[in-house]
Amino acid sequence: MDSKSGTYILVFRNAAEFSAQVGKLGSTTISAGYCAYVGSAFGPGGLKSRIARHCKEKKIHKWHIDYIRDYMDLIEVWYTTNPQKVECLWSNKLHSLGGTCPANKLGSSDCKCESHFFHFKTAPGFESFKNMSPEDQLISVEIGL
Repeated sequence: MDSKSGTYILVFRNAAEFSAQVGKLGSTTISAGYCAYVGSAFGPGGLKSRIARHCKEKKIHKWHIDYIRDYMDLIEVWYTTNPQKVECLWSNKLHSLGGTCPANKLGSSDCKCESHFFHFKTAPGFESFKNMSPEDQLISVEIGL
């Protein structure tokens, strides 16, 4: 994993529907299937540090994703070291791939996006996403398969 700054997508598999309290957003229910969360790592430690944190279960809740992380299995990470912040652009692309928004403003409380967290009935395809973002030189890393 790269220690440079960049943007990433965490791809999760969740075997069963669950409900969780997500900080100030309140309670949300996530259906069984697959989820994708868009984030960025432009601070100290870059992508390597941020993604390592997301790989851990049972941690202090700092971001919205932390509240629901323990209910899902992280299976893949897609990322780029593009120095531009592309979280919102990527969120729109996930939505156009069929991702639905199970929780308004999850991961996007600091922007105008509806969400940076999306649900899919089947696993979102890396190649399909990559073809929508050729300028970002995306990399995919399988985690928990």
